[in-house]
Amino acid sequence: MRLSPQTCSLLRNLIADLYTHPFEEPLVAEVVRRVAAITESQYASFCVFDENSMPKMTSNNPPEFLQAYLPVRDRDFLQESIVDTGSPYVLRRAPDWNAPSHQDFIHAVQEARPIADVVYVPVKVAGRFHGHFAQARAEEDGRFYTTSDIELFSFIASFINDAFQRSFLPPPAADELAYFDHAGHLVYAGARIKDVFDSLFGGNTDRPSGSHAYRLQAFRDGFQGFLRNPFRIGMEKLTLSSGGVRHRFSLGLFSRMGIAIRQNGVPYVTVRLLSSMPDRAALKPGTPPPGSGLRFRFSARERQIIDGIYQAKSNKQIAFEMGVEESTVKRYSHNIYEKTGFASRVELVLGLGGQY
Repeated sequence: MRLSPQTCSLLRNLIADLYTHPFEEPLVAEVVRRVAAITESQYASFCVFDENSMPKMTSNNPPEFLQAYLPVRDRDFLQESIVDTGSPYVLRRAPDWNAPSHQDFIHAVQEARPIADVVYVPVKVAGRFHGHFAQARAEEDGRFYTTSDIELFSFIASFINDAFQRSFLPPPAADELAYFDHAGHLVYAGARIKDVFDSLFGGNTDRPSGSHAYRLQAFRDGFQGFLRNPFRIGMEKLTLSSGGVRHRFSLGLFSRMGIAIRQNGVPYVTVRLLSSMPDRAALKPGTPPPGSGLRFRFSARERQIIDGIYQAKSNKQIAFEMGVEESTVKRYSHNIYEKTGFASRVELVLGLGGQY
C-alpha cells in the first residue's frame, strides 16, 4: 500500500481528529466526507444498529438511497457476509455477488444510486458486530477496488471503529455518577457513589446477605423497572436507605449517536446520586440522626464490646475479658449493628467517630 505525501497528510489529520474530538454526529459526517475523498470514492457511509436492529446511517449518499435501502435491509447480503465471517466484503471480488437471491437487493439500491463497486467493513464493540462502514464508487467512474484500495480503506476503518468503540467507554465519572450495563452489572463508579453502594450492598453484589441482600434486590427491581419503562415519569427515580440515611438516585440511558448497546460490560444506564439525607422514618426510637452529635443508647455491655472493637480486639479476646462466651459477644455485636445501621467494624468505627 503506497500512499502519496498528500494522502498521508490527509490520513494523519483524520486520525488526529478521531482521537481528539468526541465521536458524535458532526465528526462522523465530516469523517464520511473525508474518507470518500481519501479513497477516491463517490460515496461512504457509517451505519450502526440500535437495540431494535434499526439502522442509523450517516452518509453522503443521496436521500433516495436510504429510502430504497430500508425496505430491503434484511436482504443486504454484503452485511450478512461480514456478520458471518467478520471480514470485509468487496462486491466485485465475491464469486456469488450476482447470485439470483441477491438480485432484489441489488436492483433496489442500484436504481436509487448506481455504483461500480462497494466495500463493507464490520463495526464492532468489544468484538461483537454492531454495524458496518462502507464506501462505493459510482457507475460512471467504472473503477473496481484494487487490493491497495481495500488495504487503505480497511486501515482507515480500523481507526474509525476504534473511535466508535471508545465512545462507549465510561468517561471520567463525577463522584456521584456510576455506569451499569444492560444486565445491571456495575461498569464504573465515582468515589462518592461507590461508597454509598458499599454501605447499601456491603461491597459484595455476588453473595450479599441480610439487609444488604434486600437492598440489592430493591435496587435491581428498580433498575429493571426503569429498563421496561425508561420514559415513564417517575421510573427514573430510586430511593434506598442504609444506616439511617436515605439515598436518592436518578437513572438514565447511556448512548452515543442515539445508540444504546445492550452488551455485558458496555455502559447502558447511568445512575446518579442525587442526595443522601437522614431517614428519620428508618431510625429506631432513641437513635439520633447521623451527624447530630448525639450518642446512641447503648447498654453497658454493648459499650464494652464497642471499646474492644476500637482497640482492634477479636471477638474471642473481648469474650475472655468480659467473662462470657464468644457467641454472646457476637449476639451483642449483632444488636449494635442493628441499632446503628452499620454493617461492619469499619463502618462502626468510622460512623461513631468515638461518640458513644
